[in-house]
Amino acid sequence: MFLAAVAQRTQKTALRSPGLYASLSTTRLRLVEEICMLDQLSKGRFELGVGRGISPIETAYYGVDPAHRQEIYLETLQILRQAIDQPGR
Repeated sequence: MFLAAVAQRTQKTALRSPGLYASLSTTRLRLVEEICMLDQLSKGRFELGVGRGISPIETAYYGVDPAHRQEIYLETLQILRQAIDQPGR
């Protein structure tokens, strides 16, 4: 929401996410939609940062088994790359 508001009020500022925790994203389609929406609102100024998260406690808090973080991260990253590299498919 914050980046959408910044995109609306600026013209040249690059918009960067502080780091998207791909291991915590359970609804990947919604994640792709939000990334695409920000990219459209910012007219291509959105720069995406993706990570898996560092703390097992943090991932456990969100109901994700820390042992599966890497697997979930790689799967989500693959989905994001396909969605961005092959739009409209």
